[in-house]
Amino acid sequence: MRNFWKVKSHRIMLCAALICLLAAGICLKLFQNINEQDVDQSAAHRWKSGKQEFAQISVFLSPQENWTEADRKTLLGQIRTAFQENSITNESEQGGDDRLLLDCYSCETKMTLVHGKSTAEAVVTATGGDFFYFHPQLWLSGYAYSKDDIMQDRIVLDKELAWNLFGSSNVEGMSLKINDKTYYVAGTVDRRKTDADIAAYGENNRAWISYSTLVSEEEKPPITCYEIVMPNPVNGWAKEILTQSLAPEQKEITLLENSNRAEFLQVFQDLGKFAKRTMITKAVKYPYWENASRIRDIYREIYLFLAVLFVIYPCGLCIACIVRIYRFLCRVVLPQLKERFS
Repeated sequence: MRNFWKVKSHRIMLCAALICLLAAGICLKLFQNINEQDVDQSAAHRWKSGKQEFAQISVFLSPQENWTEADRKTLLGQIRTAFQENSITNESEQGGDDRLLLDCYSCETKMTLVHGKSTAEAVVTATGGDFFYFHPQLWLSGYAYSKDDIMQDRIVLDKELAWNLFGSSNVEGMSLKINDKTYYVAGTVDRRKTDADIAAYGENNRAWISYSTLVSEEEKPPITCYEIVMPNPVNGWAKEILTQSLAPEQKEITLLENSNRAEFLQVFQDLGKFAKRTMITKAVKYPYWENASRIRDIYREIYLFLAVLFVIYPCGLCIACIVRIYRFLCRVVLPQLKERFS
């Protein structure tokens, strides 16, 4: 036993174990970095105050469901009824029961934006509720429009679209037209630079306007994404309430809980469904931020799988050393102790 570390093969095994532990640590660090990039799925964490637990749920709806703001109001009524039935109140001293939930909704459509002689095609996200709380932007100038604005005629542009129309990214307050209706630029945002965000965002110019402005036009596109942060006193309770209210199994609706998608246990469970999760069995289209999160889900699973793989050898070596020490004690030390005290 005393010559164990003098054997060359043993030193090689120890070095290999240390290298594996280092590799596992790197994988876990990359796992953590991926989680920090997923700001679109962190609203529940940012909204949480005190010990009360919250969950962030995303609902993706097919256009054929024709989900509207009236349906949203009905859903919120059902959720508040569930709060009353389960005696759920705001445990924070701030905000009263208004802090019990936060939601937003959106849909995407392609539109032509015009400023003078400049014209640009863009994917326009029509938003309602607290959209920019759920989806923080990298602001280059200006700030977000609000659901409380008296005039719902402001628009947010990404940097590329602002340059195409105005030749600058600092264009707060300037006007443009969509379908002969005048909008005023609230602010300009930059694209995120992570691989997942670049891939999901695509090459399209993008803009954001109020959903109420869009529905005032002749076309009234249905809501295709609804997101909510609400109390989750028991794991899975919030998702169950939405499942009962929306019945997604019977409709073209996909419901996802985002609060725990980055937790180790959840990622381990998702590893077993790696192939199935790539399938889309309903007629829903994920927005760019969800596609970016799904790319990060794959990264998370790969990093965690590699971390576990790298840890197996050091753990096996540790167990082998413990067994070897145990046998040495039984074979050499214990007989000597018995002989000394007999």
